Amino acid sequence: MIDLPQGGSGFVDSIRLPGAVEVAFVRSTIAHAEIDEVDVEEAREIPGVVGIWTAADLSPNTDLPAGHVDSPEGLMVDPPVRPLLAREQVRFVGEPVAVIAAENRYAAADAAGMVIVEYEPLDSVASIGEALSSDSATIHKDIGSNVVLDLEKPHGPAPPATVRRAMSTWIQRRRAPAPALPVVAAARWKEKELELWSSSSDPEATHAAVRAIFDVAEEDFTFVHTGLPPSGSCTEVAPEVLVTAYIAQHLGRPATYTQSRSESLLAMPHVQAHEAELTVDFDDDGVIHSFDVNLVADSGAWPTVSSLDAVCETVRDVGALYGIPAVGGRVRSVVTTTTPVSGSRATARAAGDTLVEAALDLVATECSVDPVEIRRRNLDRASGSGDNETALRGRALLDRCLAILADGEMSGAATDESRHRGLGIALRRGRNPEELAAEGCTVVVVPGREVEVERACFVGPVSQRAAGDGLARGVTALGVARAQYEEMRYDEDGQPQTSTFVDYLVPSAADSPPIDVAATGPGGDPDSWAASEAAAVSGVTAALTSHVAAGVRVPFSSEELWRSYAGRSAEGLAP
Repeated sequence: MIDLPQGGSGFVDSIRLPGAVEVAFVRSTIAHAEIDEVDVEEAREIPGVVGIWTAADLSPNTDLPAGHVDSPEGLMVDPPVRPLLAREQVRFVGEPVAVIAAENRYAAADAAGMVIVEYEPLDSVASIGEALSSDSATIHKDIGSNVVLDLEKPHGPAPPATVRRAMSTWIQRRRAPAPALPVVAAARWKEKELELWSSSSDPEATHAAVRAIFDVAEEDFTFVHTGLPPSGSCTEVAPEVLVTAYIAQHLGRPATYTQSRSESLLAMPHVQAHEAELTVDFDDDGVIHSFDVNLVADSGAWPTVSSLDAVCETVRDVGALYGIPAVGGRVRSVVTTTTPVSGSRATARAAGDTLVEAALDLVATECSVDPVEIRRRNLDRASGSGDNETALRGRALLDRCLAILADGEMSGAATDESRHRGLGIALRRGRNPEELAAEGCTVVVVPGREVEVERACFVGPVSQRAAGDGLARGVTALGVARAQYEEMRYDEDGQPQTSTFVDYLVPSAADSPPIDVAATGPGGDPDSWAASEAAAVSGVTAALTSHVAAGVRVPFSSEELWRSYAGRSAEGLAP
């Protein structure tokens, strides 16, 4: 991943294929509509334009493979088949409607701007709440409902009658990947052999899609990965990559495509959008006896097998790290007229671990016990239930994280009436569940003004590849950023409100806190650790205690923190 300065890899956009055309896409400007007409006549007159295609012009069988979901219990429908270019309807702003090939990218972009698409608007479904409503429009008629996943996880043994109960909500707003490298592709055919360059890091999925659409034997397909960091939501094959390969085959000459930053924010699959209700039963010592999660995830306009599997993974082993004996709940996923949401198992596992850490913070508040001590007590219970090694490793990681951040200082002390300081800490698992790490941070909150993460740390296995330490820092910084800044917002018509970096906030290096990395041993793959905002959220919760205990929305905004703070103070709750 650092081979670029050494000449070992390069950007796909830097590849020069003799005779290549450059590709540009016409994208939907409406969230949900019937396509009445696509007028390309004026666009064809632009000098340098080689060809223009809509869904009607593509050969049959040029749809993305949907895959099959085998679910013996509950509802988990097979995802709808997605065309490479929108056919008959558009279902989110940014969906490709037509594609232009030209001698250069400037002519392609000019032609894309001249394509006129006539729409007949349909009702949009822009939120989870709307998707669950029986009064909302059905986005995919062949499914018959906006609910594509509804599974219940049987609860374990009932908790003792003497336990206490607390409830909270967790709202994780959707995020755009906003990677350094967006979707890029270069394709060249030699008779029946295809060479495809892409920044996607999932060659197996790319192979499967190419074989399904182009009927290419495995030995006739060469996939070249650049060796650069994965381009955002890399678990799905981008339709733009396959369209580029189609154009190269149809024209008999190479084709290249580079996604713009604005296209990336609109069309690259987003990450993690869900709402959860958490119910925790615990004793007076803060030891959790049962944990119930009612989670609804937003899959966007085009759910896939991997995205639905990621939703299930979020709650599949939730609570295992702390040995919670009874874990149950319900998980659902809905389609909306918004950009599709992708997911990986590492990302989903990080999300599930974050829910457990939120429950521990809730119990700490209810019991008026330091949140780190609450974690120790639950790890001790896990040790008693048989998983002694994991519990001992977890305690050691917590202690080392504390030593780095505050020399063992506990959280929750306020520096004055307006500045609230908290120390947040969280355990997490990697893509391999055997990998365990701790993240921590110190947070200062001034309600109504700012949330400042003063310092952060990562304690856990670190990849032995070059820049492994930098990867750990990057993942930690990304988790902090997600807790503070990143949110992809839509209005009630499904129009994105944060489609540029003026509105979609990402921190610069100057905004990131100092980050300490303490390696406990060699790690696995460089992408073992998905970003997690659990530690930063825990720090804010520790700083404001009861003011955010009843519900957490990520990212935290100063405005919402102030509303929570002022509202709960008005109810007579002490700061």
